[in-house]
Amino acid sequence: MQPQRTTGVGVFQTIATAPWYRDDLSLYWGRLANPHDEDTMRSPLDFTAVRYMHEQLPKMERLLASLVNLNSGSSHIEGIDRNLAICQAELESLGFACAQHRAEDGRHHLVLQRGTAGPAFMLVGHLDTVYERGHEFQSYRREGDTMHGPGVADMKGGVVVALYVARYLVESGLGDRCRLTLLLNSDEEISSPTSSALIQREALGHDASLIFESARPDGTIVSARKGVAKFTVRVHGVPAHAGLAHAEGRSAIVELARLILAFEALTDYDRDLSLNVGIVSGGEKLNVIPAYAEARVDMRFSDNRVADEAIERMRALAAALPHRDVRAAIEGGVVRPAWPRELDSTLALVARWRNAAHALGFQLEAKPTGGGSDGNLTASVGVPTLDGLGPIGGNLHSSAEWAHYPSLADRAALTAYALETWIAELDGASAETRR
Repeated sequence: MQPQRTTGVGVFQTIATAPWYRDDLSLYWGRLANPHDEDTMRSPLDFTAVRYMHEQLPKMERLLASLVNLNSGSSHIEGIDRNLAICQAELESLGFACAQHRAEDGRHHLVLQRGTAGPAFMLVGHLDTVYERGHEFQSYRREGDTMHGPGVADMKGGVVVALYVARYLVESGLGDRCRLTLLLNSDEEISSPTSSALIQREALGHDASLIFESARPDGTIVSARKGVAKFTVRVHGVPAHAGLAHAEGRSAIVELARLILAFEALTDYDRDLSLNVGIVSGGEKLNVIPAYAEARVDMRFSDNRVADEAIERMRALAAALPHRDVRAAIEGGVVRPAWPRELDSTLALVARWRNAAHALGFQLEAKPTGGGSDGNLTASVGVPTLDGLGPIGGNLHSSAEWAHYPSLADRAALTAYALETWIAELDGASAETRR
């Protein structure tokens, strides 16, 4: 008898009452650990991922609350360091070796590793948030099954899920049959300027990079992300008195306006390219022809070649302003390369996680999204990547940010179980090879 289908929210109640969970568990786990031995009836584990995470849920919440209640806005390095220290202590107690990487601006990133043999998994999370110290949204609270607080979804909740996946693998003995890396950075919300190279370098050699950004409100995980480019456009004009010498001036604001219209016109939905001029400033006084103006531009794209063409066109437009005494300069570029859709390596991971979800009694969907994450970075170096593995949540980057409390355990169990089956399959293949 198969368990009832659910949406993935609160699946434990369904699983715990399913006959196969109560009566057939030893048979199931025995065959999982030894897929080529039909006579095996005994589980190699003392507990399942689902049962374990369900029992650990109160501890997961306490850990999350301790992180959320310590402000870690991207500019608050001391607060981020305190969050990192909590996570470091959790993992060092499990035998992880910690390497601390200090960036030029004084912030830190952690790389924690355990194991030397077997499949290699990298679990990635960030501990900075968009909520700086002066923001009104500063503390954790829960109302029923809904958690509120800065980072409950994006992404301190995801970090807690990753930590408990690691804890489960170690305490079940599976951690001795794989290589685990947890990378926790402190600048993701500002596009990872000091950790991008570290993330890409550490990802190499891993069989999977798992990103614990939150799942979507409907439980969907992420299988691709648009690339992100950011630019500052600076225009220098010629100042003059607006009444006495108007003809002698060259307005930086007017010339910037020309560029803004030209940049926005590069948007091409058929090629999945969009440009947005989000911030504009310029001028000093109402009666002075403005000598300076600037704009900040956000570009999103699904094809890195299309982005390169658009960037080249932007620079050509800036160099072709009609007045020789007006200068324009463009600073910036791609901060997150596109993580393309339909990559075979990603589709293989999606299939594996869907199979795990099916076994746990619910359907799992994976979709691309327009927002960037550190998953863009690991995918860009050819490492199979899957994202959105944190708790179900929504209203990110607002004072209404929320996450679903039971999904802390649900989603930790999902990834733990997916990795568990992966390790068991390789163990079985190795045993078959030795025969």
